[in-house]
Amino acid sequence: MAIEKQLKNENVKTLAGKLSFLQTAALMKDAKRNFVNDSAPMHIASAMNAPVTAFYCSTIPAFGFGPLSDDRKIVEVLNLTCRPCGLHGHKVCPEGHFKCAFDLKMEELK
Repeated sequence: MAIEKQLKNENVKTLAGKLSFLQTAALMKDAKRNFVNDSAPMHIASAMNAPVTAFYCSTIPAFGFGPLSDDRKIVEVLNLTCRPCGLHGHKVCPEGHFKCAFDLKMEELK
Protein backbone atom coordinates (compact mmCIF):
# COMPACT_ATOMS: atom_id res chain seq x y z
CA MET A 1 0.00 0.00 0.00
CA ALA A 2 2.83 2.44 0.80
CA ILE A 3 4.33 2.00 -2.68
CA GLU A 4 0.92 2.47 -4.28
CA LYS A 5 0.42 5.77 -2.42
CA GLN A 6 3.87 7.05 -3.40
CA LEU A 7 3.22 6.39 -7.10
CA LYS A 8 0.15 8.64 -7.19
CA ASN A 9 -1.07 6.63 -10.17
CA GLU A 10 -4.73 5.68 -10.35
CA ASN A 11 -3.90 2.68 -12.56
CA VAL A 12 -1.96 0.89 -9.79
CA LYS A 13 -4.03 -1.71 -7.96
CA THR A 14 -2.99 -3.70 -4.92
CA LEU A 15 -4.04 -7.34 -5.21
CA ALA A 16 -2.11 -8.66 -2.21
CA GLY A 17 -4.16 -11.35 -0.50
CA LYS A 18 -6.99 -11.08 -3.04
CA LEU A 19 -6.04 -13.72 -5.61
CA SER A 20 -5.91 -17.50 -5.49
CA PHE A 21 -2.71 -19.34 -6.37
CA LEU A 22 -3.96 -20.04 -9.92
CA GLN A 23 -5.18 -16.47 -10.41
CA THR A 24 -1.76 -15.21 -9.32
CA ALA A 25 -0.03 -17.52 -11.82
CA ALA A 26 -2.33 -16.37 -14.66
CA LEU A 27 -1.74 -12.71 -13.81
CA MET A 28 2.04 -13.21 -13.70
CA LYS A 29 2.07 -15.10 -17.00
CA ASP A 30 0.54 -12.17 -18.87
CA ALA A 31 2.51 -9.43 -17.08
CA LYS A 32 5.03 -7.37 -19.04
CA ARG A 33 7.49 -8.01 -16.20
CA ASN A 34 7.30 -9.42 -12.68
CA PHE A 35 9.48 -7.88 -9.97
CA VAL A 36 9.95 -10.29 -7.08
CA ASN A 37 12.34 -11.21 -4.33
CA ASP A 38 13.73 -14.70 -3.74
CA SER A 39 10.36 -16.17 -2.79
CA ALA A 40 7.37 -18.20 -3.95
CA PRO A 41 6.27 -15.56 -6.50
CA MET A 42 9.64 -15.93 -8.25
CA HIS A 43 9.01 -19.66 -8.60
CA ILE A 44 5.45 -19.07 -9.81
CA ALA A 45 6.74 -16.67 -12.49
CA SER A 46 9.34 -19.25 -13.50
CA ALA A 47 6.73 -22.00 -13.72
CA MET A 48 4.68 -19.77 -16.04
CA ASN A 49 7.82 -18.83 -18.04
CA ALA A 50 6.88 -15.22 -17.34
CA PRO A 51 9.37 -12.32 -17.61
CA VAL A 52 10.89 -11.88 -14.17
CA THR A 53 13.40 -9.72 -12.34
CA ALA A 54 14.44 -11.32 -9.05
CA PHE A 55 16.00 -9.34 -6.21
CA TYR A 56 18.38 -11.20 -3.92
CA CYS A 57 19.30 -9.74 -0.57
CA SER A 58 20.56 -12.06 2.17
CA THR A 59 20.18 -15.17 -0.02
CA ILE A 60 22.06 -15.88 -3.25
CA PRO A 61 21.07 -17.47 -6.56
CA ALA A 62 24.07 -19.81 -6.21
CA PHE A 63 21.94 -21.81 -3.74
CA GLY A 64 20.32 -23.13 -6.92
CA PHE A 65 16.90 -21.54 -6.58
CA GLY A 66 17.04 -18.75 -9.13
CA PRO A 67 14.46 -17.75 -11.73
CA LEU A 68 14.17 -20.16 -14.65
CA SER A 69 12.11 -18.12 -17.11
CA ASP A 70 13.56 -17.54 -20.56
CA ASP A 71 13.40 -13.78 -19.87
CA ARG A 72 15.00 -13.47 -16.44
CA LYS A 73 17.20 -10.99 -14.66
CA ILE A 74 18.85 -11.16 -11.25
CA VAL A 75 19.57 -8.01 -9.28
CA GLU A 76 21.89 -8.33 -6.29
CA VAL A 77 24.69 -6.56 -4.46
CA LEU A 78 27.91 -8.46 -5.11
CA ASN A 79 31.07 -8.68 -3.02
CA LEU A 80 29.52 -8.37 0.44
CA THR A 81 31.54 -10.59 2.78
CA CYS A 82 28.47 -11.11 4.99
CA ARG A 83 26.38 -12.50 2.16
CA PRO A 84 24.73 -14.99 2.20
CA CYS A 85 23.79 -14.73 5.83
CA GLY A 86 21.25 -17.52 5.71
CA LEU A 87 19.68 -20.15 3.51
CA HIS A 88 16.26 -18.48 3.79
CA GLY A 89 17.32 -14.93 4.64
CA HIS A 90 16.65 -12.90 7.76
CA LYS A 91 14.11 -10.29 8.77
CA VAL A 92 16.83 -8.40 10.65
CA CYS A 93 20.37 -7.94 9.38
CA PRO A 94 22.88 -9.77 11.63
CA GLU A 95 25.47 -7.07 10.75
CA GLY A 96 23.07 -4.19 11.40
CA HIS A 97 23.46 -2.50 7.98
CA PHE A 98 21.28 -4.51 5.51
CA LYS A 99 23.49 -3.36 2.61
CA CYS A 100 22.35 -6.36 0.57
CA ALA A 101 19.00 -4.58 0.17
CA PHE A 102 19.75 -0.89 0.65
CA ASP A 103 22.61 -0.92 -1.87
CA LEU A 104 20.55 -2.41 -4.73
CA LYS A 105 20.82 -0.12 -7.76
CA MET A 106 17.52 0.91 -9.30
CA GLU A 107 19.23 1.64 -12.61
CA GLU A 108 19.66 -2.14 -12.96
CA LEU A 109 15.92 -2.34 -13.60
CA LYS A 110 16.21 -0.79 -17.06
